[in-house]
Amino acid sequence: MGSAGRDFHDYMTFFRQRPEFRVCAFTAVYIAEMDGSAADAARADSETAAYVLPKELAGADYEGDIPIYPESKLEHVIRIHNADFVFWAGSDIGYEAVMQRAVRAQAAGASFALLGPKHTALASEHPVIAVMASRTGAGHSPLARMLTGHLVTRGRKVGVIHHPMLYGDLARRPVRRLATFADLIEHRCTAEEREAYHPYLERDLVVYAGVDYASVLAAAERESDLLFWEGSNGDLPFVQPDLSVVVIDAQRAADELRRYPSESNVRRADVIVLSRVSETSADRVAELRQQCADYQPHAEILEADMRIDLAPRQVVEGRRVLVVEDGNALVAGGPAIGTAAAERFAAAQVLDVRAHAVGTVAEVLAAHPSWQGVLPVMGYSAAECRDIAATIAAAAPEAVIDAAPARLSELTHHGYGGRSALHPNVTGEAAIEAPIARVRLAFAQKRGRALRTIVDEFLERAR
Repeated sequence: MGSAGRDFHDYMTFFRQRPEFRVCAFTAVYIAEMDGSAADAARADSETAAYVLPKELAGADYEGDIPIYPESKLEHVIRIHNADFVFWAGSDIGYEAVMQRAVRAQAAGASFALLGPKHTALASEHPVIAVMASRTGAGHSPLARMLTGHLVTRGRKVGVIHHPMLYGDLARRPVRRLATFADLIEHRCTAEEREAYHPYLERDLVVYAGVDYASVLAAAERESDLLFWEGSNGDLPFVQPDLSVVVIDAQRAADELRRYPSESNVRRADVIVLSRVSETSADRVAELRQQCADYQPHAEILEADMRIDLAPRQVVEGRRVLVVEDGNALVAGGPAIGTAAAERFAAAQVLDVRAHAVGTVAEVLAAHPSWQGVLPVMGYSAAECRDIAATIAAAAPEAVIDAAPARLSELTHHGYGGRSALHPNVTGEAAIEAPIARVRLAFAQKRGRALRTIVDEFLERAR
């Protein structure tokens, strides 16, 4: 059970090597979106396999593909395959939700289990630094950008291994090496992948990802002298780290430390970074520091903020702006950084898009009335991109503040000669005429030993 990431990795590193296990099926939470298209309700609720792990990846012991079913059909899958065990391989999920899946499996007659790093973390011949978040939106990506930039200035040849974001034809994705912006197009990267990889490519770093992470690791080792793991979804690293840095959002810590496998990462951390501390009461920060020290007494605990940067700033001041937010981060309780940027950089007015919302945008806003009229980006299908552009065009802002995970210009016609970079063959999107200001968070340490110093000391020990 998983969501097209950790589940495939566990299969590749544990089950494919053990013929005493026979994997009969996967289930996936987001099965309707695994090909990058809009959700198809009938397919997502089907009792037949909607996708497969292709036999090319399944291994020599498997004569055919391994089916992938909707998670909602877990009991049906256990019954038709007479499954003995159900292994959970998801992340960024509350403890109660994990146990709900466990009791569903047990009620259907199967045992329920989880694999740990001893059986799934790959060992590298090079030093490995891993940066992870306790939960989506905690701020590990700005920290990762800062650290990789520092490592380059120290003369290290850094290979970035990124947590998978798997959609589409899995057989085409066993190993992906991304060194140029043209590679993003060649590998048909999704909007999420483009946004995750862009900052590294801008620094001439090579990013490695895929499905088969033993092969991914081998490819990275051939071209690097130090490996940098960037996790996502609060997951455990796929490569065993020598220096583990975990970021916790102090504003959401009460919830984040009760999610799987967030607490596992914290208990294994060498460095714990509490983010957004300036927005959190001193008493709460002190309580959180003590909680982290109880979990992992040997970790260094640092405090930091995530500074909001905006470029170009001049297009926002004194203007009527439309704010585009990361909808999935809002669902997870993360900050509305686009709205904060509008206030910080003196926008005259934030437009309420609800009166102008169409299609999928209108549906999302109706489901989340507390979002106060921002435009949330939840997915990247052609239909969703069309609806985003049409909503912005109808609202007619003087400027757009883009705080979505993927660049708005890649989702719409803006700046691409009348074509979306993500969906170049799809027509019908409205062009965005207003200038776009892009929001980016930057890591700003407030207390504790400088993280750069801790990393430099690690590099000396790793020689």
